[in-house]
Amino acid sequence: MEETWRQLSAPDLRAALPLYLEVMTVSVLHPDRYGPFMRDVLTEWRGLLVSVFRDLGMAEARARTEADLLVDAFFGLLIAPLADGGWDRSDAAVHALLDRLEPGWHDT
Repeated sequence: MEETWRQLSAPDLRAALPLYLEVMTVSVLHPDRYGPFMRDVLTEWRGLLVSVFRDLGMAEARARTEADLLVDAFFGLLIAPLADGGWDRSDAAVHALLDRLEPGWHDT
């Protein structure tokens, strides 16, 4: 997960993040037209993580909850620094979150 965060928050990808924020915004403002795209993005990420957690032996419900937590947290921690440049804070927050969650992923 740390490698995924590193790739998503890499400086060379940050220029594309405002576009994701715009897509997220229009999907809320115009859900009939743009909602399906954003739902597909979130569904793909969640599905990938659910599969990983299921492979660790988690029950389906718990795997979905863990995936929801990570996808939603990662999206928020990618978007917030666009406003204030707080990439170091987001990076530290992701590592703190993973430090707390990862031990439980192996105690299924």
